[in-house]
Amino acid sequence: MAEEKNINWNAVVTNALSALVATVFVGAAVIVWNAATSIDTKVETATASIIETQVDLKAAQQTASGEISKLKVEISKLQDQIAHLNDSLAGLEIADAPKSALEGVFNPNKAFEIDAKKLEEQKVIDYKNFLDQTQQNKEAIQQTMPKF
Repeated sequence: MAEEKNINWNAVVTNALSALVATVFVGAAVIVWNAATSIDTKVETATASIIETQVDLKAAQQTASGEISKLKVEISKLQDQIAHLNDSLAGLEIADAPKSALEGVFNPNKAFEIDAKKLEEQKVIDYKNFLDQTQQNKEAIQQTMPKF
């Protein structure tokens, strides 16, 4: 006669459910781990970007501060020259002055003229100098910044 085998279905179902729960738990843990590590990478990237932006801003600020100081000095010099010119011309009759004395220096009947081509050339030179100075300042600041 054949032996009858009794299968304990209760134990089989319990084991299957336990394996399913363990698999779901491990899968969830893997998802959480991947999310945490990708967030760390994103935070590190954002931090590096912020530091680079900070360096750029400091370099531009240093360069602009220097340029502004130079411009203030030049404006002050021009104001002094204009004041001196006004003092010099206060008692002088322009109409009676010999043309050769004032020619090319001062013409009260003509608006101040700017050579557009020379102005554009100077803008390009000034902009290049500004970028060069900003790059030098950026490199100097990067040497003093902490590394992450």
